[in-house]
Amino acid sequence: DLDYDATKLDAARSRILAQNLDVLVAMFSWESVLWFPALLKGSTIRLVISEHSNPEWVISKWNAYERHCCMLTADHIRVLVNNYAATFPAALTERVSVIPNPAYLTDAPPARPRAKERYTLLAAGRFIEDVKQFSLLIKAFALLEKDFPDWDLELCGNGPSFADYTKLVEALGLRERVRMPGMV
Repeated sequence: DLDYDATKLDAARSRILAQNLDVLVAMFSWESVLWFPALLKGSTIRLVISEHSNPEWVISKWNAYERHCCMLTADHIRVLVNNYAATFPAALTERVSVIPNPAYLTDAPPARPRAKERYTLLAAGRFIEDVKQFSLLIKAFALLEKDFPDWDLELCGNGPSFADYTKLVEALGLRERVRMPGMV
């Protein structure tokens, strides 16, 4: 609940310091990414910048040099996939960790009794391989599909990787088990 107004920097810094933090994890966003280094300047609070977006998209909106300068202020940088880590210059690579979004298997609801003839795994999102990596899901389904003959996979979405995913489904012999209805 910080007001990203440079005239209110001192008040915001006071609010942060009053929290007695050891580490602040800042999500990379346009209005705040430069704000947190300024807030923490001179403090002992460690800064972790977590960048979830595709770096190519970030750089298309923001200068790569500015992004790297901002990241130099971080004690640590967290990205989602390995090829995102490769977008940083050598001076930053030792600060970068790849930590994918987790799948919380312990939070899964208990299995229901079989009441259907067919089940559907549903995934939805933008079909942009270097961001969403639906190819991993398709390949994982291919490894399991013989063990689960009553399960199908449905991928809802659209994007530049639609044709590549369609070809992958065909190449893995999954045409009868994987549906791709596009945007729904």
